Order: sequence, then structure tokens, then C-alpha cells
Amino acid sequence: MPEEPTAIVAGPVDVPRLPTGILTLDLALDGGLPWGNIVEIGGKPHSGKTTLTLQILGQAQRAGATAMYIGGASLPPTRYLAACGVDAEALYIPNAADTTCLEAALKVAVQALAGGNTVVALDPLPAFPGRDEWEVGMENGNRQKIRAQALDVAYALASAHLRRRPDGLLLIVNQERYNTGVLFGNPWEPTVHEVTDHFPVRLDLARIQAIKWEGRIIGSRSRVRIKKHAGGTPFREAEFDILTHRGPDLWANVLDLALIYDVIVRENGNYLLDGKPVGRTRAEVKATLAARYRDYRRLIEHLQLPQLLRQTT
Repeated sequence: MPEEPTAIVAGPVDVPRLPTGILTLDLALDGGLPWGNIVEIGGKPHSGKTTLTLQILGQAQRAGATAMYIGGASLPPTRYLAACGVDAEALYIPNAADTTCLEAALKVAVQALAGGNTVVALDPLPAFPGRDEWEVGMENGNRQKIRAQALDVAYALASAHLRRRPDGLLLIVNQERYNTGVLFGNPWEPTVHEVTDHFPVRLDLARIQAIKWEGRIIGSRSRVRIKKHAGGTPFREAEFDILTHRGPDLWANVLDLALIYDVIVRENGNYLLDGKPVGRTRAEVKATLAARYRDYRRLIEHLQLPQLLRQTT
């Protein structure tokens, strides 16, 4: 089992976990993602799925594990990888010729998990066509069936490897798509859901708010809902900010955590820390705290958040 990076959220001692690096999500997950599981990261487009995936890969590298990214689209820029904590030089990216279809990409992922001490991300699932899609036709039902069959086989093989060596993680990014012509009910549905419903850990992301500065949109706020959680409590929610070209906003994440535990309170339109105002808006509070503490880790220690989190979990 790889050595876990320092985390301020302590989960159950009998379940080794990989912290995601997003403090509010780690709190909801009882410390992080449990090793030895297959994780679905789903949601609508532009909800933060790739950002969260890269953040987890960065934490895996800090834990001493091998991180593999199998991308169906273009790889994010090196600058954005660094913003998410990923070492681009150490990130393993398989040859594109070996991942031309979903079956081939899943085969590469399963082989990597067999080596142990590895976190593999397949992003996104809809970008990988099934090997036989062109032969059976492009009707939506046929495409769903082919991809579900391929994912079902890979799920069985990956689960067998993870049972033998529970020191890996398989991250499947499953993007929702919009079905035109739906008059009743929700027109959004995952690309493949027959198999992913059985995944031990399922996270659903949604973009809930735009972050603006001087009238310009500079990012977004996402909500993560834990739909299924093996070895933990499901149906919890967590929120975090994503800044354009800069990745997760960790200062805002610490602020969210401080507000949860009433270390920072809001009264009469002001945010108060130790009874003294530190700003009227979230942007002002972040600027004040960044100027005062320089490093968000120093702020975490000053607010005594580790002690509060350990008492809660």
C-alpha cells in the first residue's frame, strides 16, 4: 500500500484512503477515496470532472503511486496540470495507437492496475467509441449496448485485480449527454449507466454558480454529490471553486471549511475571524488571508482545522 500524503481529514482506520486534496470533499468522503475501488466521476459538461480527476492524480503522485491518464480528447496544458498538482513529467500517458477504442483503452487500464500501486483515469468515457460501433450501426441503443458490454468486462477484470492487490484506483469519467425530444422527465442521462450503477464509489458533479471579478467570469463553483460510497457514508455533498486556467481554488476551499466549523463567521455582512472583520465578500476575505498567511497550509494550522476535523470524523 502506498504511503498516503498528509491529510487533515482522518477517516476510519481500517479503510486506507487517498485524499483528493479538496478539503470539503475529503470531509464528505471520510478522508478520501478508499483504495482498491473503481470510481465513477459523472456530471454534465463543464462541471469540473477533469479538474477533479487531475487533482486526484496529483495526490496519487504525492503518495508515491504511479498516475496514468488515458484521455479521449486533448491533454490539458502543462500549466493546468501543474495547477492541479500533477507532475507532467511523471504522468504516464499511453500511446494513442493503443487506445483507439473503448475496449483497447480499458485493456490498457486493467493491465496498469495489475502492476499495483497505480491510479488510472479514463477521461471521458464518451470519447472512446466501441470497436464494433460502425459494424452494427450508429443508433443510440446500439452504441449504448456495445459500450456497456466493454465496460462490464473491464469492470470484472479490474475488480479481480483490485481484490488481489487493493492498492490502486480506477477513475472513470462518465459525462452526461442531452437527449433531444424528451418531453417529460430529465433529458440528461449518463453515456453508460447500466454498469456504472454498480461501481463502489460514484461522484456526481454539477456547476452551480459562476465566479465573477469586476464583471468578468473567472471561474465556477461546483457541487459534488456522493451517490455511492463503499466503506463510507453516501449522499453527502461538498462544494469547491475552480478558477479558469488555475485549477481548484484552495484558499476558497479553506474558507468554506472554516465557515462549516464556525471558525470564520458572517455577521452583518462581514466575515469575522477571531472577532475581527476580514472582508465583506469572499474575494476580499481570500485576499486578506493570502496576504496575511502567504500559504494556505499555515492558515489551516492557525485555524486549528485539523483538530476539529479529527474530532468530527
